[in-house]
Amino acid sequence: MVGAIAALALLVASADSFVTNHPSLLAKSAATRAHDAEATSEPATSTTTTTTQTIMDGADHLGDVGGSHLAVDLSLSSAFTPLQRIVLTANGNLQRILSAYHNRPVTVTVLRNERVKIGLWRRRVLIAVDGTPACVAASVVTAVTREAIELADGGGVGIGQIFAELGGKQSFSLLEVSKNATTFSRTYTLANAHIMCHVEEVLPLNLFDDDFFARAPDWHPDAALQ
Repeated sequence: MVGAIAALALLVASADSFVTNHPSLLAKSAATRAHDAEATSEPATSTTTTTTQTIMDGADHLGDVGGSHLAVDLSLSSAFTPLQRIVLTANGNLQRILSAYHNRPVTVTVLRNERVKIGLWRRRVLIAVDGTPACVAASVVTAVTREAIELADGGGVGIGQIFAELGGKQSFSLLEVSKNATTFSRTYTLANAHIMCHVEEVLPLNLFDDDFFARAPDWHPDAALQ
């Protein structure tokens, strides 16, 4: 036992002597500790006010609304929540999604339906959930058949209702999505053999919050598409 203790003491003394005679090891150890401390410290936070994603392959991004494709990729930026991504990829059924989620009635009010020339309109509509503004949309509508022209000329229905009335295969193309401090938005086209619509929609960021109906809105629909 005494011999083992003596051997251990000799080993410790040898290690101390080696480190003393090699000061670079001490410097390296200090540098290593500093690096470790830096690596474990909290990273600096940065504030991003706007996130915009352009869908480069927008013309074929989601294919036809009927869903004949066997493989679909709806990948969007992780800056958007799952519910926001569902809304951003809605293809003519936004009202149904909002009504199903909130379990309340959804109405569409046509704010503007300006006929530029025969077969071409500029429209602006407001979608509300039980009276609370949930989306404002501006669109350019091009109709190529008599049926579509008559429906669009009426001006009293939303884009989704026009497509439902016309029927047939529809093609949806998501072009761009964006998000800022108060709203999120998308630009897309929706078309079939009768009509083609280029649409920009803006929605409040708190659309799916528990206090959506109780809290004063952080956005103003009239200014959202200026």
